[in-house]
Amino acid sequence: MYEVAPGVRTTCNDDGGTLLDISGGQIFRLNVTGSRIVALLQLGQAESRIIDSISQEFDIARTSVQTDVSDFLRCLERQGLIHQKPERRLL
Repeated sequence: MYEVAPGVRTTCNDDGGTLLDISGGQIFRLNVTGSRIVALLQLGQAESRIIDSISQEFDIARTSVQTDVSDFLRCLERQGLIHQKPERRLL
């Protein structure tokens, strides 16, 4: 599962959103779909749940959404904007 990196701030509006990488000094603009994906990440949603949500909310076939969401998340990860959330281990 992914989470937004600690040094990244997010904003959201009707036109999409913005990711501000404070440590890297870069701003990334998101369209409405990208902004929704990031919002779902911040709610703690797993990739498969995000895919289901985007498919339903935008009325797009899950198979199409799956590739696009996965590619988008990998791109955010390469930019250091998100990372894999460490797994919690129970004692």
